Amino acid sequence: MKTTLIIFLSMFMNFLMGQNISSDTVDVYMVTKENPFLNALRIPVNFNKSVLLEDYRKKLEGLAVERIDLVYTTFQLSPEFDQNSLNQERIEKFLKYYPGLDSPQIQWKLIGQSKGKTPAEARELFHGFVIYYRERPTEESVEKEIAFMDSLLLETDGISDEVPVTSAPKAKSKSEDRKLPPIILSTGDKALISEVKEEDEVEELPFEVTDDMCYKKYAGEVNCTHADFKSFVDSIMKTDIAHVQYTYPSFHERKQAKDKRTYNFTYYQKVGCGDAEKVEKEDLPESFVTVSNWLSKADYDIVKATFERNPQWQNSLVIMDVTGSMSPYIAKTMAWVKATQNESQVDAFVFFNDGNDTPDRKKVTGSVGGIYAAENNSFKSVYNEMKSTMRKGGGGDCPENNLEATLEGINKFPECDEIVMVADNWAEPRDLSLTAKIGRPVHVIVCGSTFGINLAYLQLAYDTRGSVHTIEEDLLMRDVKPGKSFKLGDSYYTVLNGKVVAAQIK
Repeated sequence: MKTTLIIFLSMFMNFLMGQNISSDTVDVYMVTKENPFLNALRIPVNFNKSVLLEDYRKKLEGLAVERIDLVYTTFQLSPEFDQNSLNQERIEKFLKYYPGLDSPQIQWKLIGQSKGKTPAEARELFHGFVIYYRERPTEESVEKEIAFMDSLLLETDGISDEVPVTSAPKAKSKSEDRKLPPIILSTGDKALISEVKEEDEVEELPFEVTDDMCYKKYAGEVNCTHADFKSFVDSIMKTDIAHVQYTYPSFHERKQAKDKRTYNFTYYQKVGCGDAEKVEKEDLPESFVTVSNWLSKADYDIVKATFERNPQWQNSLVIMDVTGSMSPYIAKTMAWVKATQNESQVDAFVFFNDGNDTPDRKKVTGSVGGIYAAENNSFKSVYNEMKSTMRKGGGGDCPENNLEATLEGINKFPECDEIVMVADNWAEPRDLSLTAKIGRPVHVIVCGSTFGINLAYLQLAYDTRGSVHTIEEDLLMRDVKPGKSFKLGDSYYTVLNGKVVAAQIK
């Protein structure tokens, strides 16, 4: 199987234009999210077919897609069956329907399911594409992100700058552990409450934690429509509940059921360990993910790491995107700001939200708005201004007003020596046409660049003779020579006729 996958990956490298591809084989595919602020959208195909059975082009228009999984089954009735050709045909049709999803920044995964041992069993498994994307921000989602940052920073509106001293949470008793809130699925006119059963074991997290941090396993079922159950799974994945497993019906079953069907699910909830017996870490689900270990990823400390590598940056102005799902980067940046107040390299911040919820059709380049500033005199004033900016608008379509915010910041704080832009790699500037007005080098810190740098930010840094920064690297764009390839991360680029492009030859 491994040899087949290697051949398959080689065949697709050119087809997918240098896409970042990985592969895996699992028993049954489960939706997993390394980032709890992502949503998952399933586009099924029939068993042994390549026709896409759902059309979500309008829903995905203008949204940031971070990852695409192609899910299939490894079962073959005939040794002559060519799974690689079928998957190629599926991808070709998928990209024809969704031409904007061929970006090299998107991570692709090819995942084979091995559980089906007969045609009937294989047909029961999900086949198709799972798209992980950022939903358009809502007032509710913004408040969830702010609450998440408050809890991480031990901050709430109105408290002092001093970090309170907290003791370890008191371990719950067994009786307290059994008081599980009901799972409620909203169905419009009424709510469905599931029957939830508590399992016996308490399971320790699969990373180093204190003794009071454990998770208990629960299992249950609910009878509802497919749309209601999907909403339930999406909402629960955005909480500190670690992992959700559930049965996913085939497309045929969903059509047959029409209105409702019974869904079985399992999830893990944080509890106090107490004297309860713990199971071995190896017994936890492979995709066990929590907000805690998700945030432990070093990538989210990119602003701190970049400033520490560049101590010459003093008297800096930071232009920061606070739209969409930037909250993990924002939270880690604010934690660094709080910890370095007495010796900060940053004099002022400018936060932007791409227009204070102005409809996309009404946005005019250079006059979009949603830009707010704060001098870095106290953490509290900076943090509150940042949250206020988030609440006034979460962005709309992917393009954002980075350059407009930069110009406004320069006008407001002309004495600042360094211009540092904290940019969302998944959303390029809508206003690159304003670059010539800046007249100063821009240092671009690119958030979310694991699978390649958005060419717009490389272009911005090149045109301003600035620099581009990832979690590990600094690249001075004034050193880039036209026609010569240069490397950043695992990708190569070059400059042709003044434009930064992906390089095909190293």
